[in-house]
Amino acid sequence: MDGKRNAVPSHDSKQRTKRRGSHINMGLLGLLVAIGTGVVSYLQYRSAEKQIQMSHEDAKRQIEISHNDSVDVMKRSNRAYVGIQASAFRDTIPKSKDVGALVHVTAIGSSPALNAVVRRGCVVAEGVGKHDEVSPPPEVWNKLKTHPGHADIFPNTSADYHCFASPGNDEMFQFFVVGDVSYADVFGDAHKTTFCFYGDPDVHDSEFGKMWPCTTGNSMN
Repeated sequence: MDGKRNAVPSHDSKQRTKRRGSHINMGLLGLLVAIGTGVVSYLQYRSAEKQIQMSHEDAKRQIEISHNDSVDVMKRSNRAYVGIQASAFRDTIPKSKDVGALVHVTAIGSSPALNAVVRRGCVVAEGVGKHDEVSPPPEVWNKLKTHPGHADIFPNTSADYHCFASPGNDEMFQFFVVGDVSYADVFGDAHKTTFCFYGDPDVHDSEFGKMWPCTTGNSMN
């Protein structure tokens, strides 16, 4: 025949083409698997890094809390505290019938109470409260007088302050002394002690009368 015959791929040629296609598909699949493995590994790394960072932050917080607790304990153990005692006495001025209160301010602890400012007020009045409570009228707290000057009160030493009030004529009345002491400790923290005492206004000359803590009005921080 003079005409050209169409070339028909041989069986071997088809097999080679098929193998090349298979190799390409396997290569793509391997590339996708490698990319997927890399992504998973990166995500696992980021998750582990975040967990480590969180663990470091938790450990840091725990260290800070422990440190702050230790500092607080150290401060509480070494700071000053201020305690109050009070007693009543008769004014020694001739012809005066006023009754006075001696306020005994004592520093307790191993360090001084610094820049102490003392306010106090005395009143003879009928107590307020229930049957088993003894408290002064609320308005007495608004009439406190500040002692001039500041005082540094060293451990186990005291400073005395006083005030006076007219005894009145009612046998049901009580003699009250109230006030507060503001001061700083050696760490620079501010504190306040409030106090309230009551006693019998009928105090004889040259003797000190017992005063007891009121039901309310006594606090320390």
